[in-house]
Amino acid sequence: MSAFGIHFSIETLVAILVGVIAAIWVGYYFYNKSKSQALKLDPNYADAYYGRGLIRQEKGDLNGAIEDFENSIRIKPDFSQAKVQLEQARFAKKKETGWV
Repeated sequence: MSAFGIHFSIETLVAILVGVIAAIWVGYYFYNKSKSQALKLDPNYADAYYGRGLIRQEKGDLNGAIEDFENSIRIKPDFSQAKVQLEQARFAKKKETGWV
């Protein structure tokens, strides 16, 4: 196969793809871990709840995401991004359970 004038074998492309997927997973893991650590230090850190909620929503943990977005809004009532994500997570939960 050729990309940008460079020829790669299928094995090389698969190895690159596996590496990229692993890097993304590791990034999610450490991002989530850092938000959880931040919340241990400061349980009133609305942005940490929001960030962890995004990760949970991306991974399909809708209950955890909803809880984090609600906590974020409880701490910072004017947090419009968290309100939007909360509604999206609630809608996804309804779709998942067949209510929509």
